Amino acid sequence: MSKKVNLVQVDPVKIKPFLGMKPGQWLTYLYILIILIVVFLVCFLPGIVKGQKRVTFTSSAGIAAVYIDGQYAGGTPFTTWVKSGEHTVEFKVYGNTIETSTLKVGHPVFLTWLFPRKMSFAGTQTVSEQLSKTIKTQFLSDVEQQSAVTAYDDRHHYPPLYQTFAGFGLDAGAPFMKLAFSYISSAEMLADAKAASQTMGLDYDFSIQDAIFTGTSDGSASSAFAKSQLPEASTITLSSDSLKASSFTIDGQLVSTGSFSMGKVQTELTYQNSVSALVSTKITEPFSIASSEITEYQFALFLKDNPEWSKDNLEALMAEGKADQYYLSGISTSLVFPSNKSVRNISYKAAQAFCVWLSEQTGRNVFIPTEKQWSAAFSALQSPSYQKSLVQITKSGTIDSMLGGVWEFTSTGFVPLSRAISVIDPSQAEADAEVQNQYTIDSDIVIKGGSYIDQQDAAAVGVMSTSECSETAGFRVAWN
Repeated sequence: MSKKVNLVQVDPVKIKPFLGMKPGQWLTYLYILIILIVVFLVCFLPGIVKGQKRVTFTSSAGIAAVYIDGQYAGGTPFTTWVKSGEHTVEFKVYGNTIETSTLKVGHPVFLTWLFPRKMSFAGTQTVSEQLSKTIKTQFLSDVEQQSAVTAYDDRHHYPPLYQTFAGFGLDAGAPFMKLAFSYISSAEMLADAKAASQTMGLDYDFSIQDAIFTGTSDGSASSAFAKSQLPEASTITLSSDSLKASSFTIDGQLVSTGSFSMGKVQTELTYQNSVSALVSTKITEPFSIASSEITEYQFALFLKDNPEWSKDNLEALMAEGKADQYYLSGISTSLVFPSNKSVRNISYKAAQAFCVWLSEQTGRNVFIPTEKQWSAAFSALQSPSYQKSLVQITKSGTIDSMLGGVWEFTSTGFVPLSRAISVIDPSQAEADAEVQNQYTIDSDIVIKGGSYIDQQDAAAVGVMSTSECSETAGFRVAWN
C-alpha cells in the first residue's frame, strides 16, 4: 500500500486586472494589438519607408538612353525601380536630347514587397532627319573603328554594333548598309551583321564575307573573285603642268581621263588579298598631280603663315585630335636653310590644312589625291623608279618617287572589303565613295607607294589614322 504524499499548499496564480479591465479582456486587446503591429510591419511599413514602382521605359525612337533626374538609368526598352514622387525624365540618342518629360510615381504601401506595383512610361518623340544623319555617322564611325579588331577572346568581346543600329528602325537604304557591311573584319562582326540584316528586312549577299571569315561559302564567291580580276592596259596619259604659289612653284603632270587597272591579281579570297585585289576603273575628270612629294621647306612656308600648326602648339593639336606626339619630330622648318627632303612626321589633317593654304596661295583647288587618282597617275608611268632616300631628285616630264621616298597619304578612307566586293560588282566602289561623301567620319586613310626603307609595289595598301604621324609617311598634292 503506497504511502500518502502530502503536497505543499500553493496559492493559485491570479492575473490582476489592468486599467480596470479583467485579465481576459485586456489580454484579448493585447493580442489584437500585436497582430496589428505585425500586419503593419509586414504589409505597410516597407511601402511607407520605400515607396516605389517598377517602371518600364520605351521610346518611339527605338533605342534611347534614359536619364532620371540627370542620372543615367538605362537604354530602352528596360525596366527599373523608381521612387515615388515627381521626376524629370530625358530621352537621349547619341547624346542628343530628343524629349524631356515629367514622370509621376505614386506611393503604394500595401504588400509592395510581395506584389510590386508596375507602370509604363513611353517617350513619344521619334528621330528627326538631322539626328538620323548623326546616328548614321556615329554608327559608321563605330563600325570603322571596330573593323581594326580581327579576333576576339574571353576577355575582349565584340559589341553588337549592327544590331544596335537596327534597333533604331531607321530607313538607312541599301547603299548605306552595303558600305557598313564592307567594314566586316571578323566572324563576330559577320554574325552581328547577318542578325541585323534580318531585323531590317534586307536581302544582302554575304557570300564574300562567308568565304573570308567562316569558310561556309559554296565556293562561288571565291571563284567569281578569281575570275573577275582581268588586267586592263592603261589609257591614261600625262602632260606637263605646274602650280604657282607666291614663293615657289610645284611642277606637275596633268593626268588625262581614261581607263586602267589598280591593284594586282589575287587568286585566293582572303582578308589580306581582298585589300589589294585588282580592279579595272576609269578616270572621268582630268586632274594634275605634283611631280614630287611636298618638301620640308614648302611645309615650313605653310607653318610661317599658320603658326597654329607649329610644334610649339603641339599640346593643343594633340588635344584636338589633329596630330600625335611625333608631330614634326626631326623635321627642319628653317626658311634660311631650305631642305628639299620629303616632309614627314605630319598628320593627314595637317596635310589637309596645307592644301587649304596652298589653294589660297594659288587660286586653284588643291587637294590630296584619292587612291584611284594616285593609281591612275602611276599607271601612266613608263618606267617608274624606286626612290631610295628622302632627298627629292626630280626629272622633268615625269612623276618621281611614287615608289619609295615616303608612304603617301590619299584621301580615300580605308574600307577593308570594298575592293574585294568591287571586283565582282564594279559599281560598289563608286557607291561606297558616294555614301562616304555624305557622312563625315574620322576614318583611317589609305597610304600608297611604300617608303625608302619599306619597299612595296604600287598595289600595296597601307593604312594610317588621320592624326597619326610617321617617320616614313608624307604626301604629294593634286589640283584642278
